[in-house]
Formats: sequence, structure tokens, C-alpha cells
Amino acid sequence: MKNALPLLLFVLGFVLSINLVEAKEDKELRQQRQAAQKERQELKNERNREIADATRSFREFTANLKKEYQGRLKDLDLDFELKQVELEAEREAKIANAEAEYQKKLTGLFLSPDRQWTPEALKVLEKDAKAYSDQLFRLKKEAAEIAHKEKMAIEDQKHVLLKEMDSKAMDHAASLGLTKDPQLLLATPIGGQLTRQEEQWNEREQKETETIRTRNLQTVSEVRNG
Repeated sequence: MKNALPLLLFVLGFVLSINLVEAKEDKELRQQRQAAQKERQELKNERNREIADATRSFREFTANLKKEYQGRLKDLDLDFELKQVELEAEREAKIANAEAEYQKKLTGLFLSPDRQWTPEALKVLEKDAKAYSDQLFRLKKEAAEIAHKEKMAIEDQKHVLLKEMDSKAMDHAASLGLTKDPQLLLATPIGGQLTRQEEQWNEREQKETETIRTRNLQTVSEVRNG
């Protein structure tokens, strides 16, 4: 019995020392996990602030960009309107000249003292009338083709401007980090495995970063659709 007591005390002391070591290790793991969680939360807050600032900066930039390019697009429309007036004046002048020439020819025919309205003369008159009609059609067709060509040229210039605006917006979005995937702040195992709280954090983080990615794409696409 006397020999058993020291052994029992030794065993109890050993068990207590193991428990103390385990308790110390558990405390250290908790502290490490708490520190890691605090760091993740701080990084997440910083990430969200940066994205909010980037979004605000991008919208301000694109608002000014759209205003600038809308003015340039309106200038192109005004140029085309002025060109239309010029082309219309040229068309009317050509038609007027053709009409004057035809009227001059008709007047000469009708006022000629020795004019005889034979079947052959009527055929000539009919031929001249058709030639005049064909000439008017040709002049109007040419004018329409020129106007269409000018319109397409303006549309091409507009396309170049819009592409240029889009490129500037995308470059600015990239410089602000809105075109890349958001930083994924996942908890990593401490002590060999994740806690349930850390697993839940990772699940939420996956969903939140996907939401951020979608929202950023929508923000960037506003300049194209707006």
C-alpha cells in the first residue's frame, strides 16, 4: 500500500501535466485562430472599401467620359446635317439645270416656224422626254448614293469614337482593379483542421466574392449599355 501511493501520485501528476500542456496548446490555438480571424476581417473591410472607392471613381470617370464623347457625337451629327443641306442644294441645282435645258429644247421645238408635227417628230419629242426623265432619275439616284455614303462615313466615325470611349473606360476600370477577380480571403487550417466557424467563413467568402465579381462586371458594363 505504501508503495502504491507514490505511484498513484506520480500518475496523477503526469496526467495533470498532460492536461496543462493540452490546455496551454488549446489556448494558443484559440489565440492564433482569433488573430487570424481578426486579420481576415480587417483585410475584408479594406477590400470592400477599395472596391467601393474604385466603383465611385469609375462612375465619376465614365460620367465625364460620356459627356465628352456625347458632345463629339453631336458634332458629327451637326456636320452631317450641314452636309445634307449642301448635298440637297447641289442636287436641286443639277435638277434645275437639267429642267432648264429640257425646257429650252421644248421651247425651241414649239416656237420653230417650220416645225411640222409628223410621227417622226413626235417620236423625237417622246424620246427627249424619256431622256429627260431618265436624267432626273439618275441625278436623284446619284444624290441618294452620295448622301448614303456620307451617312455611312459618319456612322463609321461614330463607331470609332464609341470604341475609343469604351477602350478608355476599360483601361480605367482595369487600373482600378474592377476587371480582375476580387481577393479571396479564405481561412486556412490552424492546428490541422478548420473549425466550424472557419468553414462557415469560407462558405460566405466564396459567395461574397462571386457577388462582388458580378457587381463589378455590371458596373463596368454600364459604360457600354448606358
